[in-house]
This record gives sequence, C-alpha cells and structure tokens, in this order.
Amino acid sequence: MSRQPLIPLIKSQQIFIFQFNLTTRITDMNYGNHLAATAMPSMMHQVRLKFLQAQGFSEFDIGGPGLVVSDIYVHYQSEVFFDEELLFRLGVESVDKYSADFVYQVYNQTRQRPVAIAKERIIFFDYQKKRVAPTAEQFIKTIQHLETGKEQCPKPNSTS
Repeated sequence: MSRQPLIPLIKSQQIFIFQFNLTTRITDMNYGNHLAATAMPSMMHQVRLKFLQAQGFSEFDIGGPGLVVSDIYVHYQSEVFFDEELLFRLGVESVDKYSADFVYQVYNQTRQRPVAIAKERIIFFDYQKKRVAPTAEQFIKTIQHLETGKEQCPKPNSTS
C-alpha cells in the first residue's frame, strides 16, 4: 500500500528549474544507520543556497529582500544510507505578494529510486527593518525566465 502525503506537495505539471547532487555524509545518518529526519531540511537548505547563488541571489538579498523559511514539509518515500548520491530537483510555485513555495523532488541516484518530496514556504523579509517585505520583481522575473526557458531540468531517469 502506497502512503500519500498529508498535503499535496507537487503539482503534476511541476516545472523543476534547478538540480543539484549531494552525497550523504556519515553525520547525516541516525542510530538506525539511515538518513536522519533532521538531515533532509539541512540538505534542502544547501540546495536552496546553491540555487540562489546560481541566480546571483543570496538568502539576504533576493533582488532586494532576504528570506526566512516559515514552514517545511517532507514526505519520505524510501530509506537512504551513507555515501549515496542524491539528486535534488527544485521548483518554485505559489509566488505571491510576500512569499513563495520551494518544491523539492529527491531521487537516489545510487539505488535508482525516489527518496522524498518536500516543500518549504519562504517569506520575503527586510532584515534591516525586521519585517515582512514584498516579493522582489527581479525574483519573479528570474523564476518566469527559468520556467519558460530551456533551463528546465530533466527527469531523474534521464540524468544518469
């Protein structure tokens, strides 16, 4: 029996605009010798930073405001072990006046199987004024360009 996530995480036509590979480290493992539940949000953070850097942004400047993460949800689909290669695909959806959702699809390249789907809500934030800020037009344009351009990422089974 297949478990369904508590909330819908990924649209069936989700466009993934960035991908990044990470190899699991021994510090990512728990007492059961598989990936600790706390490791996935940390890995997502690293992928998010790499995505932002690739676009000329940082967590403190996404075309003006910075960001804070308000919510994270991870739906695990299979175990992961030490020294396995994971492919993270990232998409952006639900961009509105003050926030956006970063959506992740994680695939185990070593074992050729899905690992997790995840979503994090980011809130745009003015760190100098210490308050929520409007979504930067530059961020919106960057996402639209990536979604309509040839930069879309292939599916995992075609990236081997």
